Amino acid sequence: MLIKMKDIVREFDLGAVKVRALDGLSLEIENGAFVAILGPSGSGKSTLMNIIGLLDPPTSGDYYLEGESVSEFNDEQLTKTRREKIGFIFQKFNLLPKLNALQNVELPLLFQGVDKKTATLKASHMLELVGLGDRLTHKPNELSGGQQQRVSVARALVADPPVILADEPTGALDSKTSKEIIDLLEKLNHLGNTIIIITHDQNVARRAKKIIYISDGRIDESFDLREAAYEISN
Repeated sequence: MLIKMKDIVREFDLGAVKVRALDGLSLEIENGAFVAILGPSGSGKSTLMNIIGLLDPPTSGDYYLEGESVSEFNDEQLTKTRREKIGFIFQKFNLLPKLNALQNVELPLLFQGVDKKTATLKASHMLELVGLGDRLTHKPNELSGGQQQRVSVARALVADPPVILADEPTGALDSKTSKEIIDLLEKLNHLGNTIIIITHDQNVARRAKKIIYISDGRIDESFDLREAAYEISN
């Protein structure tokens, strides 16, 4: 099992008030899965994303990544595991503006101590995989939004992490470009990559093989996307 969470609780202290963003949530995600974590604003999906991505620890509960308990890791262990095992795709791309596409994609490998020649070859290959083999030397301001997101996808993939975590990856894109990015993620999943998308967009979620619907910090097992779509359309 790639990801296993059991009884995850995340609480935040807001002055005199304690808010429980996740309330005893349990889930499992297998290798090679294509999962959408869906839910409205305030449902807890962003908190869950931060815990999956090792950006924020749970208040209580157990989190196993590739069979290893990561719930009690210290900061150094979290940073190392996050760097090696999680590839992030962000809504706003998060590319470094002074670096070109190739240099942006090389960064995760260089941080891991990979030599420059190997990093360059692998980054070039990844950019070719996402359809940007002819844009290696272009800086972010010379690329469209869709092209920038493809660079972000290549950067997430370049270190071969077991988990690709996409936070609203189409949120800053028009509908045509959004479809192209989801098509790309679907293609990468067919190649064996595990994709987890955090989204509030049901059209994005329905492309996944599995939907996890979050409501009030829990998984709503009764949620049916077909019924929800019917209610919206009527």
